[in-house]
Amino acid sequence: MAELPDGRPHGRWNRVSDVGEGKVSRHHILAVDDDPVILEIYARAFDDTPYDVSVAADGPAALALARQDQPDIVLLDVQLPGLRGSELLPLIKQSCPDTSVIVVSGQTSVAEARRFLANGAFDFLPKPFSLKHLLDVVENWRLSREFGC
Repeated sequence: MAELPDGRPHGRWNRVSDVGEGKVSRHHILAVDDDPVILEIYARAFDDTPYDVSVAADGPAALALARQDQPDIVLLDVQLPGLRGSELLPLIKQSCPDTSVIVVSGQTSVAEARRFLANGAFDFLPKPFSLKHLLDVVENWRLSREFGC
């Protein structure tokens, strides 16, 4: 199980569907950022939602967790130690073809954001972002999966 920057375990998830009367299907998000504050924001943003969060602070750890857990969504920072987001995106897509990647960056040009999208990213979220914008992007992902868009 991944840990938050302060060492607390967070985001144990299961793929057992709780779909049914009054129950919600759970989804797994892998949040990848080298900034512990951002990882904490991700972990707390999805409390009381149908999303469980695990975290990774560098590229190699993110790739290992993605291969192991096959998350539904990866929130991927561009500037990472070990492997940059541009290197990690194709590796995740190759290892986890059903995983959607949302690239998150505060230092990416429009042209680079377009390259991420052309190379298989589901969406691009510029930093700084509001929690509402983050939750809206993830909700758009859920709706696209639910309705096959």
